[in-house]
Amino acid sequence: MLPHIIQLLAIEHAKNESKTEENESENTENQTAAPEVPKGFETETIKDKDVFEEVFGKLSNHLDPILYKVTTEEMRRRLFGQEHFNSSSLALNLRRAKSRAGGEILRRELEQKGISLNVNHRKMETPKLVCSLVEGEVIHMAKDMEDIVDEQYDCDLIAQEVVDEMKENEKLDFEGFETCMSSLSTVFSSVVPPLSGMSSKSSENRKFNHQMEAFSNVTHGFGIVSQPTWIRQMTKIGEKMEEIVKEN
Repeated sequence: MLPHIIQLLAIEHAKNESKTEENESENTENQTAAPEVPKGFETETIKDKDVFEEVFGKLSNHLDPILYKVTTEEMRRRLFGQEHFNSSSLALNLRRAKSRAGGEILRRELEQKGISLNVNHRKMETPKLVCSLVEGEVIHMAKDMEDIVDEQYDCDLIAQEVVDEMKENEKLDFEGFETCMSSLSTVFSSVVPPLSGMSSKSSENRKFNHQMEAFSNVTHGFGIVSQPTWIRQMTKIGEKMEEIVKEN
């Protein structure tokens, strides 16, 4: 009888170990899986040699932990871009514990990656909430926003409300509106500043490229990758308005 019980316990223990390994494997996949990007953008695989550090997202408190890869070039953008972070601010951004030698340690690590940072390097931008996020998490947030807007933003209702507010003899140039939205979509899609995990591209207009890159730097990509979402929604509203006016 005893050997039989022991055998049953061994089988149950093996089952539990198997479940534990599956859960650990699933958690690892959740931590390292790259988030999707909004429509119209292309992902780019981050090579291991380009990774400076991996950090847990700040916004995933109620989700499985997610690790985002911070590239050396992202570090360079944060140090010498619009934010002009110093080593202490950047260490906090990487979720590192505060320490007296934290800034010095980070500067040495940057030096090993080919980035020279002066000890007197000073940040220039006033800190904003988005500063606490890394580019990977910002892109993930933009994708979530796109999904929510696509599902919950009632373009039909908004279009009806606008039409109801129109004056009796007021005329709208729907053809001009559609042309404007199409042109905006083309312009916005022509430039994708460098962002971790996304393919970048530039237009022939250097001034426009520079401005979009500066805007991308201060929003860590959120301003850039969220633009197409709203262009699509505005276009839908215009199309629905035209449909309502023609029916009336």
